[in-house]
Amino acid sequence: MEHIVAVQGLTKKFGNFPAVDDLSFSIGRGEIYGFLGPNGAGKSTTIRMVLGLIHPTAGEVLINGEPFRRNRKKALQQIGAIVERPDMYRYLSAWDNLKIFARLSCKQIPSSRLHEVIELVGLKGREHDKVKAYSQGMKQRLGIAIALVHDPELLILDEPTNGLDPQGIAEMRELIRTLGTHMGKTVFISSHLLHEIEQVATNMLIIHKGRKVVEGKVSDLLNPNETIFEVRILPDDSILEKLESKGWGEYIAEGGNSSTLLLRMHPRKMPGLNKYLVEEKVHVLEIRSKHSLEEYFLSLTNEDNAEAGTV
Repeated sequence: MEHIVAVQGLTKKFGNFPAVDDLSFSIGRGEIYGFLGPNGAGKSTTIRMVLGLIHPTAGEVLINGEPFRRNRKKALQQIGAIVERPDMYRYLSAWDNLKIFARLSCKQIPSSRLHEVIELVGLKGREHDKVKAYSQGMKQRLGIAIALVHDPELLILDEPTNGLDPQGIAEMRELIRTLGTHMGKTVFISSHLLHEIEQVATNMLIIHKGRKVVEGKVSDLLNPNETIFEVRILPDDSILEKLESKGWGEYIAEGGNSSTLLLRMHPRKMPGLNKYLVEEKVHVLEIRSKHSLEEYFLSLTNEDNAEAGTV
């Protein structure tokens, strides 16, 4: 796959503290690439180095195969970014903000492009309102419009759902999917909302203390065959015997008891198990999937278990 971003041995030290430590990864064209890590892991520092906002202590960033430091202007024309909360002129309208940032891009951008991105981010009809009257979600969407106005290949979003309510998060999720799936943009998205990354990302990288913990396709890292289901029932001392007798024993995972079953299986098998339990008059109180990006993330970034590696 052709890589639009390649990060090689990126390191940033503040004094003797390594905020980012020998980090390497690559982003293929058209991917939605999730960038995860606990607070203080080095995500924002990495993004700032990718964008040339701070200089690395060591290592290199390549954009479309060319060193960023030697081709800064050309590289930035291919990138749109929101780093934390987008900066904009609050007392101007969204339209005027877009015009200003369009001029700053050093490209000839027609008004039709401004209309296009306004409609894309869902601000049509509100583009002439002053930004100070916008909700946080509208400001975030305007920030994405600004980042897209010069039609970049790569969009970098640092915590794009910060401060949004559930409706705003859902809208942002759909917008990111549209950009990646339907418009062919490469999206590099940093977030602490792990469930959101799980729903939109094709690939992901988890870092901890500035170092890579794991990198790979979300579909490979979250293998559905390894899903653990927690099934809460009214206490039944014979439940394990019942499951063994009907061929369900092979799915039993360690750690269960007479009132909480733990089973490792593909989600497609769960309806059959539930049907069997009901037929056996086992009172099922709750079925919960324990296999999620959040649990995987926590297991990898646990202080005692996190080790540098790759998948």
